[in-house]
Amino acid sequence: MSIYCLAFGRNLNQEALAKYREKAPIPLKKHHGKLLVSTPKVEVLEGQPETYEASVILEFPTLEDARNWRQDPDLQSIHALRVGSGDWTVQILTPPQ
Repeated sequence: MSIYCLAFGRNLNQEALAKYREKAPIPLKKHHGKLLVSTPKVEVLEGQPETYEASVILEFPTLEDARNWRQDPDLQSIHALRVGSGDWTVQILTPPQ
């Protein structure tokens, strides 16, 4: 079963985000992740719209891979580029136990 990671960004500095995007494939590849979608456009089907400037969906083969992608100490400088580019929320959709 695939594991999905959702990331939502707002108040983004596009120049800083571009630096992250250059290096983002490194941690994804190391932890077997795949970028499924990255877009500023969302269509609200229900509820109140959020004001995100970026919405991202990543896919990982396991929950461990998803967690390691974000927690790998060797990759913190790359994640810091994203964190420094704006206000981000990153979530893992965990499977039911």
